[in-house]
Parts: sequence; C-alpha cells; structure tokens
Amino acid sequence: MNDFDKSNYNTWGERVVLLPELDDKATRRNARAVLNRFRSYARMAGRPLVEIKSPTIDDMPKAQAYGNSAEKRIVGIINAQVEIDKIQQAMSFLSFDNYWVLYYSYFTPKPLSNDEISKLIKVATDKTVDYRKAKALIQFAEAYPGQSLLVWKQN
Repeated sequence: MNDFDKSNYNTWGERVVLLPELDDKATRRNARAVLNRFRSYARMAGRPLVEIKSPTIDDMPKAQAYGNSAEKRIVGIINAQVEIDKIQQAMSFLSFDNYWVLYYSYFTPKPLSNDEISKLIKVATDKTVDYRKAKALIQFAEAYPGQSLLVWKQN
C-alpha cells in the first residue's frame, strides 16, 4: 500500500517536502534585478502627465508617420506605477530588519554603501549587512506577487 516514491521530493528528517529546493543565488539575482529598476520606475511614474500635448493638425508632413507617442508615454507611466505597487506590496511583507536593509540599498535617492547602511541600522560590520541583504532578497522574492522571482533547483 506504500506506493509513494520519495525520490522525487526533498526530505527533511522523516517529513517529505513537496516544494523543490530554492536556488538562492538565482532567486537573489532576480530580486536584485527588479529592485535595481525601482529608481527608474519612480522617475517614469513621477513624470507629470501635463507634458502630454494634444495633437495639432497642420498640412506639414510629420517625421513619425504612425504610432502615438503620447499613448506610449502613458502606457510606460502606468506600467511603471504597476511595478512600483508590486514592489511596495512585497516590501510590506518583509521583517523589520530586512525592510530597512533593502530600503537603504534600493529606495533612497542615492544608493548607499554597505558601510553606510551598517551605521544606519546599527550593526557592527558591512559583512552583517551583506548577510542580511542576502536574506532580505530571498524574503522579497517570496513576497513578490505571483512568486515570479523564485527559481527552483532541478533534481
């Protein structure tokens, strides 16, 4: 009656874990890639919409024969705002320490060094910041909507 094959699953003691093992390095890389674009998204979403001008009609030929640059700009702004919302949602699920490590790493106007972050969060060394940042990136990837940043190891 025991037809269950444990070879396809990770085991932890006598418990069978149904999720495959997380590839921490690849997952952190994905999280970093999203977080590194945050400042760019913020600049894009913060662009005032009043810059968009109504089209004018005249008899002169246009350099751009087709397409709608105003529409592309609006879509870019909306996409940036959606991405910002997803990032902020994931950040809201982080532990207190992990939140501040990522905040000082990716959300300040100017990126801070690990040494500067260690002083702000009151830890002894920048190596502690490295360790906490690695943990925070995994936690961020787990919290990111759709879990699209997670990478699983192949057996």
